[in-house]
Amino acid sequence: MTVLVTGARGDVGAAVLAGLLAAGEPVRASSRAPRPGEFPDTHRGAAYPVLGAGPVTVREQVAAIAAALGEPVRLEEMDVDTYRAPSLLFDD
Repeated sequence: MTVLVTGARGDVGAAVLAGLLAAGEPVRASSRAPRPGEFPDTHRGAAYPVLGAGPVTVREQVAAIAAALGEPVRLEEMDVDTYRAPSLLFDD
């Protein structure tokens, strides 16, 4: 599985990216404004339109992430109660 690290120029993202690369994991990095030579040589350097002048739907965001990863990404929409249900199992 390829891991997509968002915010790869930030403090946390850069540390996560470095750790994954050191572990030999397949990884893609994303940043709003990458600088040339900032990411490892294996980075393809492609630009993917996640943000635009107008609103971008969740489906468009997922499609852009899938394009960046080079593999399909499944979007599963759910209501708030379904999303929160697993965390309620650990509530005191």
